[in-house]
Amino acid sequence: MPVGLLVIQPTRLPQSLQQFEGQSVFLPIAYGTGFVVREDGYVVTALHVVRKAETRLPEIQASGKQVVVCLNTPAGSPECKEVEVVGTDERNDLALLKIKRPKGAENLRALPLTPETPTPDTEVWAAGYPERDAGRLVVASGKFAGGNLPNETLAANDVSNHDRSLWLAEMMVENGESGGPVYLRNGSVIGVMVTRSDTQAIAGIVPAQHVIDLLVRSGVTNRSADNSRNATAGP
Repeated sequence: MPVGLLVIQPTRLPQSLQQFEGQSVFLPIAYGTGFVVREDGYVVTALHVVRKAETRLPEIQASGKQVVVCLNTPAGSPECKEVEVVGTDERNDLALLKIKRPKGAENLRALPLTPETPTPDTEVWAAGYPERDAGRLVVASGKFAGGNLPNETLAANDVSNHDRSLWLAEMMVENGESGGPVYLRNGSVIGVMVTRSDTQAIAGIVPAQHVIDLLVRSGVTNRSADNSRNATAGP
């Protein structure tokens, strides 16, 4: 599945953290989830994941913070690539990323986007990397609860937009899964996970139409939306 762990890390450790030099592959400033929307290296995630990195470790300038996406491969070992932010949607908490050197990325496969609204009680799935178990992809299932619902009942994140309406789904979600896809049985992505309820039992979802709109505004042709009805990937 083309879903990746999004890691924002320092390119060089500040003096206060140099004791950790060489002890691990990553020393994350922030992390979340992202997924491929075009095979040539475009990835979507939640904007607040990127924004968190701008405020954490203020001793590191923005130019010293590197955004990396690690995608699972059939061999089982993650393939990590540096990405850059090429488009944002502040209101809907979305960020469009581009892998800087996509030619070296193996097995990139885009998830198809669908602008359609599911009917209530439709079964949906969400894929992401929970904070409690970073590095392991987790898939949760649940029921679509409805669209155009206000998000006052959802937990606040770093990009709170109370005039925004979200779709809701009844499913267990955790910190770290922000930016992951929410999809139907046929593999079509209906939206992006951006928040949850305090009980972790309700997911707040930005509809995929906003992802399609962001691609258009960023000058990126959305190839996957045209093929969403023909998707064959399961949960």
